[in-house]
Amino acid sequence: MKLHSITKITFVCLLSTALMSCEKFLDREPPSQIVPSDYYRSEDQIQAAVNQFYTELLPSHGGGYGLFGVDIDTDNQADMSADPKFSAGQWRVGMDNDNWSWSTIRNINYQLNTILGRYENGEINGNDRNIRHYIGELYFLRAFAYFDMLQLWGDLPILTEAFPDNEAVLVAASKRRARNEVARFILRNLDTANTYMSENFDARRTRISPDVAHLLKSRVALFEGSWLTNFANTPFVPNGNGWPGANKDYHTGYEFPGGSLEAEARYFFETAATEAEIVAEKYKGILVQNTGVIPQSPSDPENPYFALFGNIDMSVYPEVLLWREYNRGLGITNNVETAVNRGNFGVGVTRSLVEGFLMADGKPIYAQHSGYTYEDGTISAVRSNRDPRLTIFLKEPGQVNVFKNMDDNSVDMQVPIEPIPNIATGVNDRAYTTGYTLRKGGTFGKSLPGNGPG
Repeated sequence: MKLHSITKITFVCLLSTALMSCEKFLDREPPSQIVPSDYYRSEDQIQAAVNQFYTELLPSHGGGYGLFGVDIDTDNQADMSADPKFSAGQWRVGMDNDNWSWSTIRNINYQLNTILGRYENGEINGNDRNIRHYIGELYFLRAFAYFDMLQLWGDLPILTEAFPDNEAVLVAASKRRARNEVARFILRNLDTANTYMSENFDARRTRISPDVAHLLKSRVALFEGSWLTNFANTPFVPNGNGWPGANKDYHTGYEFPGGSLEAEARYFFETAATEAEIVAEKYKGILVQNTGVIPQSPSDPENPYFALFGNIDMSVYPEVLLWREYNRGLGITNNVETAVNRGNFGVGVTRSLVEGFLMADGKPIYAQHSGYTYEDGTISAVRSNRDPRLTIFLKEPGQVNVFKNMDDNSVDMQVPIEPIPNIATGVNDRAYTTGYTLRKGGTFGKSLPGNGPG
């Protein structure tokens, strides 16, 4: 037999074998794709489904100054680029409406409904208490996602299902309900969350709990009650002058569930007070104290209140209801310590915020005999005899930034002594945009500023 014939025979045999192998492989369901009929049937699968929304929804320190710098472009903080609404009087709405996104809520609705159906039919294996808690977390997360949307848009469709990609169905489901009804929907979700969740489910408090649901319920209710009160008779409140909902047939002659605008607002305020009291009564007497003194050497006593905001293990603070654990080894890091050691990555506190803090005796700075002289030529004068929170968190030139773990040479990101603010520098991480910078989130430790260097 010729060589090329042997080659052909060998190739055909290999091809036949490959086709048979491929045929068997193609008959298998893709292992990387979740097949609904096979998923959401065990406790670990339910937990994994819920965990993804922790990352997607809940706030967390990112780059720069993290959550301590989220007030940029407001009257509280300013970054290196002036917001047009302040510098040029421009109030522009984005053209892409990218925050009108329902994908997260749709995903929660799909998973929640699927899981509920299987739970009620006894089709989920695992610890019943754990499964119920995860279901409660999903109700909380839907409420949290809806609260984000409520703050952005006001009136919203109330959706509890993952609708099919059908235009007629989607249009029918997209009727926007009055904002106060959306807020009530959020509160009901939080109530339902608490019927499923267990107390003391997670001793380290890195998972959502009933206390967190009570706290969010208070915040949502206070937000909506304040909105209904402060924006009455405007287009942003039902039945207000120019309210778009008045043009919808399903809102003709709209009546508030509370009976009137005033009664509706009162309902939310009373709910906020009730829910806040549930949490406050549980944790009163154990809150850490602010000594009003900022430590400057290893021998100085620690200020418990200051230390709380920079601690890497929040499980030691009972009043911290929910926190995220960072881990450099797992790549879960942030830039907060680096920001504290420098200029907050160009996020400066405004003078109006600084002057909004009270004096140490509780008087506003403009009160007669307050003792405030408006001599703000130095940070020292600004901090003098003020609210102890301003005293410990507003950085002052000459203060020591680092005095712990001084033998740690793993990173070189620290600025040992706080310099005079240089608002002219263009270097992002060392920029002092307003001259007022914060120490909030710091630890005075040398080993942490390299956690997530920018």
